[in-house]
Amino acid sequence: MVEEFENLRGRFEKAVGEIRAMKRELRESHAHQDELELMTLALRQEAKQHEDGAQAQAQLMAARIEDLTQKLSAAERQVGFLFLLKTQELRSRILVKIFYVWNLLACFAYL
Repeated sequence: MVEEFENLRGRFEKAVGEIRAMKRELRESHAHQDELELMTLALRQEAKQHEDGAQAQAQLMAARIEDLTQKLSAAERQVGFLFLLKTQELRSRILVKIFYVWNLLACFAYL
């Protein structure tokens, strides 16, 4: 009977040791899972920050492109106006020369 008791006691202590080991593994597993969840949360936040930064940069670039497009359009209008002005100035000079020559011819016609 004592032998059986010792045998049962040994099996009981072994079972208690296994239970303690399993509890320790479970705690470690939970701790590891918590670490993974925290890492996942941190990575999601970092990804969100990168996404927000990229979106802000894209909006800034779009605004800059719009601004440059407007400046280019204004410059093209100014070039067209200057070309028209130069053309009109050239036309005026030609007309003045023609008028001068015509007046000279008219003067010689009276002589």
